[in-house]
Amino acid sequence: MALRGELKASVGITDTTSKESDLSDVANNRILVLDDEPGVIDAYRLILEPATNMPQARIVSSRSGAAAAVAPQSAVAPFAVTYVQTGEQALQVIESAVKAGQPFAGGFFDVKLGAGIDGIETIRRAREIDPGMLFVMVTAYQDRSIDEISRIFGREFADRWDFLTKPFSSNEIIQKSRNLISNWDRREKNRLYLLQIEEQQKQLVLSERLAAIGTLARGIGHEFGNILNRIMGMSELALAKKDAKEMESTLHVVVSASERAGHIVRNLQALVKMQPERSPVDVHEPIRQALALVDHELKKASVQLVETFDVTLPQINANRVEIGQVILNLVINATHAMAENGGKLTIKTYKDQGAVCISVSDTGTGIPAENISKIFEPLFTTKGDKGTGIGLSVSKKIVTNHNGHLRVESIVGKGSTFTVILPA
Repeated sequence: MALRGELKASVGITDTTSKESDLSDVANNRILVLDDEPGVIDAYRLILEPATNMPQARIVSSRSGAAAAVAPQSAVAPFAVTYVQTGEQALQVIESAVKAGQPFAGGFFDVKLGAGIDGIETIRRAREIDPGMLFVMVTAYQDRSIDEISRIFGREFADRWDFLTKPFSSNEIIQKSRNLISNWDRREKNRLYLLQIEEQQKQLVLSERLAAIGTLARGIGHEFGNILNRIMGMSELALAKKDAKEMESTLHVVVSASERAGHIVRNLQALVKMQPERSPVDVHEPIRQALALVDHELKKASVQLVETFDVTLPQINANRVEIGQVILNLVINATHAMAENGGKLTIKTYKDQGAVCISVSDTGTGIPAENISKIFEPLFTTKGDKGTGIGLSVSKKIVTNHNGHLRVESIVGKGSTFTVILPA
C-alpha cells in the first residue's frame, strides 16, 4: 500500500499486509495497532499475520509482566495491519489514511503508553479525525474501569469501542479484528444506503416541483400572451402619439406590464432553484411567490383570495424554495377542489405556542373521512389525470424534515384546511 510506505519513511513505522486477497465480503480490512512495547507488537504480528511455520504456541511477555498467549494460526486472516508505538504516530497515520481515502476500520489501542499522550486521549483525538473508526482498548492495568471509560466518551460513542485485558489470546484478537471489520462494513453500507435514500428523496421533491410547474404552465403561458399583447399594443399606440405626455403615459403601461412579466419569471426561477442550504426566512416571502404563480389559475376558477398575514411573525430556519413548494402544492390542491363552482381561498399566518403556522383553507368539496388517513400516502390521488399522487406526500416529507407538522381538517361539502406548523 502506497500510503503505509510513505508513512514508514516519515515516522519510522513498520507495517505489513496479509498475503490473503479474498476480500469479497469485506469493504475495509485495515487495522491499526498502537502499543509501546515491541514484544506486544510482535504478539499482534504473529496473530494477525500468521507465519506458515509456527509449530507450537508461544508466550510473548511485556515489560510490565503481562503476557499474550499466541497460538498457532493457519494463514487465513485477511487483515492489512499498520503498527505504531506512540499516540502521536497513531494520529498522524489516521489523518493520512483519511486524506488518502483509505481509513482504518478500527484499531487496538494500548491504554497506558510509556510516553506522550495515552491511549484514551489518542482515541479522543482520533474520533475528531475519523468519526467512523472503531476502537478496542487494551490494558494490563486496572486504572480505568468500563464505567469510567463510558463516562469519558459518552453515550453516543458507546457502540464504537470495546475492551480487552492483557494477557490476550490469539482467538480474542482474531475475533475482535473480524468484528471491527464487519461492523465498519455494516456501518458504511448503512451510511451509503441512507445517502442513496436521501438523494432519491431530493429527486422526488424536484420531480414534484416540476410537476407543479407543469400544472401552472398553461395558465402562465396564457398570462404571458396577454402581457405581450398588451406590451405590443401599447408600444404601437405610443409610436402613433405625437404628444410627449400622451406617449409617456402609454409607455408607463408598457413598463408596468413588463415588470409583471419579470415578476412571474423571477417567481418561477425561485421555485425551480436548487437551494440545499437553510437560512432565516420570512414565511411570507415564499407564500407571496407561490400566490403570484397561481394568480391566473385563481381568476380562471373564480376563486376569491383572502390573505390574513401576521407581519410580526419571527423568521424560521428553512429552505425557502422547499417551503414555497409546499405552499404552492396546497394552493393548487385547494384551487382544484373549488374548480367547478369557485369559492374562497384563505391564506393565514399566525403564531401558536411559539410555532409559526400557515393555514390554507378552501370552500371546496372536502375530503371524505375514509380518505383522510390516505392523502399523505405516495401515489394516492382522487384527481384522476390531474394529480400525480405524490404532492402531499412530498409536502409532508418537507415539513417533517424542517421539524414541523402538516395537519389537515376537512368537512365534505364545506372545504378543507391544511396547516403547516414550523418551529420559529
